[in-house]
Amino acid sequence: MPDRTPSAEIFSDALREGLRKVGHIRTLARGEPLFRQGEPGEFVFVVDEGLIEISVTSAGGRKSVLAHCGPGEVLGEISALDGKPRSADAVAVKPGVGRMVHRSELLGYLAGNPEAMQALIEALCARIRNASDRFATVAITHAGARLASCLLGLAEKWGKADADGDVTIMLAFSQSEIGALAGLARENVSRHLARLTRDGVLSVTEGIIVLHDMDALERMLEAGG
Repeated sequence: MPDRTPSAEIFSDALREGLRKVGHIRTLARGEPLFRQGEPGEFVFVVDEGLIEISVTSAGGRKSVLAHCGPGEVLGEISALDGKPRSADAVAVKPGVGRMVHRSELLGYLAGNPEAMQALIEALCARIRNASDRFATVAITHAGARLASCLLGLAEKWGKADADGDVTIMLAFSQSEIGALAGLARENVSRHLARLTRDGVLSVTEGIIVLHDMDALERMLEAGG
């Protein structure tokens, strides 16, 4: 399930700017990995442009998408701090650019900036809260409620409301990508999206989803589908 609170909001502006100042520019082509699960945690990355998908793959080869990180977001900080292997893959799904801060530079910056250290601690606490919320949502077994939770999360992170109250999710997602985020098969996503479209809850044009009735999705989530 997607995080309800993007790291662009978790991390303070001052902390992000501080990391940018000590970081080095890195560009990413579409499909290029930033890091892979199991690799050493040697750096933290601040996204300036583009979109990075965070995912894990099971021993059986099943991929689960955890989040998408866009401009202003920070990723890789946990492994960069403790030096342990990466717990997920990070791959650019859109061409991008950002600042790479190596572990030694990160630790040196934090050692000389107590305010930045405090901001990072608060950000990590927010990460833990997000993870707890995500685990609670994973416990939902009904496909409709899972999809509703996914769409509400995408709307909170990427949505833009208009004067009529419609919310457009500003990034295009395929049914397979939504399924990976929600933990559902593509066929399940297709069936439920078709029903929600017929009911006037949403509309989809070339992968761009417009939510017309957020309250209906909230009711689906509360009712378990």
